[in-house]
Amino acid sequence: IYWGWISAFGILSEGITLEQSLYGSSIFWVCMTLGRGLSIPLAYVVSTSKQLMVLLCGAFCSILLCIFFLFRQQDLNVLFIGSSLMGFCCSSMYPLTMNLPNSLGMKTSTKNTSKYALGGSIG
Repeated sequence: IYWGWISAFGILSEGITLEQSLYGSSIFWVCMTLGRGLSIPLAYVVSTSKQLMVLLCGAFCSILLCIFFLFRQQDLNVLFIGSSLMGFCCSSMYPLTMNLPNSLGMKTSTKNTSKYALGGSIG
């Protein structure tokens, strides 16, 4: 959802060129990739629930930061800083959420995991 919004925001903003808008979308995906790569070694040190809490708080704070920049008419900051923070904070939420029941001690099976994945893809 964020990726589609930030692309439309960049294209419809008057002070942002099409190339800058596309760079903002690319920054989002690069930070998603970096965040996933960093979360793998971090999983050995920090629990799943703590990682999820930090990522949720980070995503919420990045939305607040975007709103702050919007009120100050700093569209490029929304595009670049907001995209990088949101990409990094949203990077590992899905894999960590899939692992959360197992880390909380619940019995999981392949049947339940496939239901989680199907429900996640439906929305």
